[in-house]
Amino acid sequence: MSSLEKTHKLGALKCRYKKRGYNSYSDLIPNEINEIKSKADEIYYELNIGDVLYFHKDLIHKSNFNNSNNCRSVGIGRFTQSFGKGDPTERYLSSSFI
Repeated sequence: MSSLEKTHKLGALKCRYKKRGYNSYSDLIPNEINEIKSKADEIYYELNIGDVLYFHKDLIHKSNFNNSNNCRSVGIGRFTQSFGKGDPTERYLSSSFI
């Protein structure tokens, strides 16, 4: 996995949606990705079984090619503020597995 350093500070960006295949994942690619990549360093993460990585929802990130013969399982949890409903400090969790 890798990310573009400090890109979360850009906030929510306008993106284009790209579906890889009928039964596959989708990409959200920032419209200005080439300009952003030219200004931000790419950071690579070497993670081991049991490691957890937390990052800001607006950080530009990607999964890189799996060079091993091992299956890579990923759990994703998203913590987001509830807008327009009750107490503004309430949070909800949605999770999915890829």
